[in-house]
Amino acid sequence: MIQPGSGSPWLRPERLSDPWRTATNILPARLLLLVVLLSLGSCSSQALYDRLDWFARMYVQRYVDLDPSQTGWLALNLEEWAAWHRQEELPRYVSFLQRLEQDLENAITPGTVDAWTRDLRGLYARILEKSTPSLVELAERLSEDQIVAFLENLEQRSLKEEKKYLSRDERRYREDIRDQIGERLEYWLGGLTPMQESRIEETVEQYHRLDQEWMDANRQWRQQLAEVLTREPGWRDRLSRLILARNEYLEDATNIPRVENERLVYLTITDVLNMRNEKQDRKLSERLRKWGVEISRMHDGQPATSS
Repeated sequence: MIQPGSGSPWLRPERLSDPWRTATNILPARLLLLVVLLSLGSCSSQALYDRLDWFARMYVQRYVDLDPSQTGWLALNLEEWAAWHRQEELPRYVSFLQRLEQDLENAITPGTVDAWTRDLRGLYARILEKSTPSLVELAERLSEDQIVAFLENLEQRSLKEEKKYLSRDERRYREDIRDQIGERLEYWLGGLTPMQESRIEETVEQYHRLDQEWMDANRQWRQQLAEVLTREPGWRDRLSRLILARNEYLEDATNIPRVENERLVYLTITDVLNMRNEKQDRKLSERLRKWGVEISRMHDGQPATSS
């Protein structure tokens, strides 16, 4: 039930509305694992990965206080999930990085970037499909008081985010988009050239602002969630569908301008990557190889390398 939603650090509506969150990270950025690793750095990535279940438990308890029995069930469930993720999913990430390296040997097209994004969404979908039965079971284990507390916390965090993001004027909004784009590309390429920065500026000026629409859609989704959690007959299936369809629900609310934003993103990533100089190309290759090695070591349970 603790669906990564409006208060989540990896599925916030304003982040979903920004394709840069996925496409320019070049990794499954919406996965908790890699958000943690990219946020804190890879110098201790193995140690962080080994504590992934702990991070997840702490996240859940931001929304609802669990009793000892529930905490024990969640810990065991997360251990099983982490074992599955290590064995089944990490090799997929390595394969994805290898594909990126191969693609980058040639000129990049918008279709290439679109294919990368579809691959990332597929990786995320696997995580969600694996997690949904446990989320539903957790919802079943919560008391009525815990359900009320969860929904209240979710609403409070969502309203706080609405205030933060909707209060931005047009200038601040564009600055934020520019910073997001620049920071993510610089992580992979290093310092950008004036020509690359100019290309980003073109996109910033054309980008459709959708934060109000995303917030409205997310509010409607929360209302549906509250209705489902009255736990009337058939609620488990309804909750599963609501969790699995959340992205589609939010995307449908802004379909035409969202698609246009994605087009702008793909074109800009294409142009910036194709503009990269030799120094940036070395930086990008080093980053990709380093993450491939690092994730392989996580899969094998080996000590992390330093960075």
